[in-house]
This record gives sequence, structure tokens and C-alpha cells, in this order.
Amino acid sequence: MGKNAYTKCIELMKEIRKIGFENEVPLRELIKFIKIMVGSDTRTISKCLDNLIEFKFIKSNGNNIFQILDITEKLY
Repeated sequence: MGKNAYTKCIELMKEIRKIGFENEVPLRELIKFIKIMVGSDTRTISKCLDNLIEFKFIKSNGNNIFQILDITEKLY
């Protein structure tokens, strides 16, 4: 059985924070993480970005920068 979308988002955010992105992450880096951890198909990347926004892990600040929202309660 595969992992659900929410679980994938949690794992992705853990790795992003582990690398050092605490408050903001550029779209370029976010896409890189998605390609490595989830998949590199353009539809997969788009769906993963949509899920991260929908589940309120990130929000757009404009200029291809995403603010990392407080996710501590979602990680545990």
C-alpha cells in the first residue's frame, strides 16, 4: 500500500526543514525536493505543490518564494 498525499507532504516538509529552510523556500528548491522525494513528472510536481498549499504547509509570497507555515503540530 502506498503513502497518502498528506504523509508525503509531511515527509517532504521534514526534509526541507532539515536542510535549513525554516521560514521561506524558493520554488526552485521546492521543485528539486519534490523531484527527489515524490517524482519528477510535471503532473506530479504540480499536484504536490497544490497539496502543500491545500494542506496549509506553505503559502505563496510572490516572486516564486513560498512561506513555510507553522507545521509543528502536523509533523507529530
